Amino acid sequence: MSLSATIAPHLPFLRRFSRAVSGSQESGDALVAAMLEAIIADVDIFPNASNDRIALYKVFARLFTSVAIRVPQEHPQSAWEQRAAANLNAISPRPRQAFL
Repeated sequence: MSLSATIAPHLPFLRRFSRAVSGSQESGDALVAAMLEAIIADVDIFPNASNDRIALYKVFARLFTSVAIRVPQEHPQSAWEQRAAANLNAISPRPRQAFL
């Protein structure tokens, strides 16, 4: 089975997780896109694991802790959303992943 066929079934859930840890849809999707580009550039970063989902999340976790992708929000946020985003951004990447 090709790597793309191996990864494809897990992408919707990875996008959901990415959006949760990054704090926005735009940033989360940008992180997943960056991860896919990194896998395309170097297939060897996709680890051999007994479970493809676990391998995919390992690649994502390494990328998430090593890069900071912050996509500016196009739509105005309410005061509540601004406070929530500020609180989420105050948590460093590792604890944020553990929290979710």
